[in-house]
Amino acid sequence: MLIGENCWWAQHYGIDEGLVDFGFGEVVQVKDLVTEIIDLVREDAQESGCEAGLELLKTILSKGTSAHPQTAIFDVAITTRADKQSTLYSVVTF
Repeated sequence: MLIGENCWWAQHYGIDEGLVDFGFGEVVQVKDLVTEIIDLVREDAQESGCEAGLELLKTILSKGTSAHPQTAIFDVAITTRADKQSTLYSVVTF
């Protein structure tokens, strides 16, 4: 049930909201949870040559996902009252 809840929250809020940390049984920030997971799997990632994936996770945590600039573009278009077609075009072609 908690895994399903975390999936739902991740799909709807991305990395901007918390997820359930099963070890503590409480909601924690995604950045904290992912950092903990990276620390737990770092040795295995080194042995299997997957360190680049961990570095990518760190980049996403610090700079955001591709959804962040898309939602910013959308928000600007809405506040400037751009038409729906040009708004969607701007978001998709960013």
